[in-house]
Amino acid sequence: MKLTGIIFILLCSTTLAYGQKFSKGDVYNDFKDLYRTLQETHYNLYAYRNKLQYDSLYNVLQSSIKADSLSLLETVSLYQHLVSFANTGHCEIDFPAGPYIEYLKSGGTVFPLELSFENNKTFIRKNFSSAQQSIPGNELISIDDIPISNIEKDVFPLISAERTYFKRAKTEFWSFPRIYFQQYGKKDHWLLKIKDKKGHIKSLKVNAIPATEYEEKRGGEIVDPKRSVVFYKNTAYLNPGMLSSSEPEGFETYRKYIDSAFEKIKNHRSQSVIIDLRNNPGGDDAYSDYLISYFAKKPFRWYSKFSVRTSKVLKEHIRKQTDTTDSFSRQLLTNGGWSYHSH
Repeated sequence: MKLTGIIFILLCSTTLAYGQKFSKGDVYNDFKDLYRTLQETHYNLYAYRNKLQYDSLYNVLQSSIKADSLSLLETVSLYQHLVSFANTGHCEIDFPAGPYIEYLKSGGTVFPLELSFENNKTFIRKNFSSAQQSIPGNELISIDDIPISNIEKDVFPLISAERTYFKRAKTEFWSFPRIYFQQYGKKDHWLLKIKDKKGHIKSLKVNAIPATEYEEKRGGEIVDPKRSVVFYKNTAYLNPGMLSSSEPEGFETYRKYIDSAFEKIKNHRSQSVIIDLRNNPGGDDAYSDYLISYFAKKPFRWYSKFSVRTSKVLKEHIRKQTDTTDSFSRQLLTNGGWSYHSH
């Protein structure tokens, strides 16, 4: 099975069985194709890691392919280690939802605490365990005597991002219990060290909970911004919602919403505005440009130039997966050179 086989499955499928296996030979050959394709298509694969470092990691990971067959979860994790080494947030293989869903359906269990990462510290955001102690807001020091910093070193290779802050944000996005399961597998219980708000350190044992229960209690993904404008005395609070849309009239709908929101703010005579971008995944520059135009004091632009590296692989992907009538796609497909610049 070539790159267009396994890699497509990793990125798109949620239907493969948890026990799905790939032969050592298929994984080995796809791994070679993955590295070759990264080098051919990435704008600058060696921006943060030099080629010697990347080649060294590739050889180490390739030599780790020893079993006669690998599960989908093992294959995803292997590929993520190679891709994330580029430290590029938009060059990534997502969390393996397919194997996780099958694990969940088979009665699998997960770590029972939702975590947040702030100022190089790890805090308990939600407690879904049977432990009755009031621990949300407390700092988590270690799990099974392993410092959180060491756990981060283990799980961060599964996550593509430019810097530690972004890796932690993505860990929150995918959720720590899911990422922890991917790295360490199934466990029945853990011994935690927790520092409370008074600085006292205590130990606490927590048991695993069914993954189905975790997902129900979690209440959906954290990236789900809702458009709203409310007022607190002289302050307006605006959440612009998603900054993109798959709908043909998506931008026009967004523009009308922003217009009406600022009309309400004007009529309310608000003295200040808070724009809430928490848990917002970002999106199209056109959306943020229009929002910022309401309070920018002079003309602005995000960049002096915009350049894209084209390749045979990219063009084949666009023809198969993208609307080729889109102006951006047309530029990429008709460009005969290696890259083009948009000023």
